[in-house]
Amino acid sequence: MQPRPPTERRDAKFIVQEATPDWTAATVGNVMITLMMKRGSEQQMRRLREIHDGWYAAHPQGIATFNIVLPSTLIPEQGSRDAAAEALAAMQGHHLASTTVILGDGFWAATIRSVLTTMFALSRTRVPQKVCATIDEGASHQAKLLGPKAPPADDIVMACASLLRTYSCDTNGVPNGG
Repeated sequence: MQPRPPTERRDAKFIVQEATPDWTAATVGNVMITLMMKRGSEQQMRRLREIHDGWYAAHPQGIATFNIVLPSTLIPEQGSRDAAAEALAAMQGHHLASTTVILGDGFWAATIRSVLTTMFALSRTRVPQKVCATIDEGASHQAKLLGPKAPPADDIVMACASLLRTYSCDTNGVPNGG
């Protein structure tokens, strides 16, 4: 059984679920926003899964994820990748969409976006996946995909901007003053 987009407007209240020096998890309605700032550890990936599982219980009609990866984020080690893969497999039954925003300009950021787009295209997931260069593009795509009953794209953009400001970054993930 595949989840359907929400049939009632989700409460688009912005809530920071947990924040660490490496990542932050926040929610806006039925969308979980994850801001990755450094390399996530296996333990952190398992903690994100716990947060997700509790959050899904509040949104059994289905959830979406919105991931922001800053230029400072390093490629995760094998244990972290394994834990993330386990979490994604467990989410398949209720995951409506996933958007990943790789912030940054230049060759490296473009290459990472291309690699992720290819990986998602070749994966066997039924979850629509989108890789974007900007938060605005990602929020717009996800809002269209989830439909009018999901949190508005502006709510996602404002929540992301708030998270980035908290960590002294501009909307491209560049540290302020740097």
